[in-house]
Amino acid sequence: MISRICRINYRKLATGLAVTLAAATLSGCKTEESIPQYVKGPLSGFVYECQQEGQTATDMNHYLTRHDLDGDGQPDYVLDSAKGCKANTDLYCAAEGCSISIHVSSKFGKYGMFKVKSFSFDKVGDKSVIVLNIGGPKCAERPGGLCTEKRMFNGSEFVIAPEAKQ
Repeated sequence: MISRICRINYRKLATGLAVTLAAATLSGCKTEESIPQYVKGPLSGFVYECQQEGQTATDMNHYLTRHDLDGDGQPDYVLDSAKGCKANTDLYCAAEGCSISIHVSSKFGKYGMFKVKSFSFDKVGDKSVIVLNIGGPKCAERPGGLCTEKRMFNGSEFVIAPEAKQ
């Protein structure tokens, strides 16, 4: 009698675990479905590199920062290799910083790649810009060892943004 009760409990436990795992898997897929395919491709490369080195790959969304940089009202995507595993930082980081790539939604592709220590967003006039903080030898004599560039999308590439007129 006791062994039958234990079997029933194990079955319930196994069923509960299967339902929980399925729900977790589906919720993870739902999140990744919101990432466009032209962004998923490069992201899968980051995940693959972590797996090849036996390191834990972070969720694809962890690498992403979303911000409308081309003014179309849709999010554009900045992929940041510094947010990945050690294999990613070993491959994509140097004295200047770590690689970021910018994928513009209106063009469905990559339109900028930079090495940065950090980045943020700002406005120049009514245009959204990405603010790049770059390190390395050419910036060593600057305060904090960083150079700052503001770049905006001109429809075909990210160019140095002109200063806003006062």
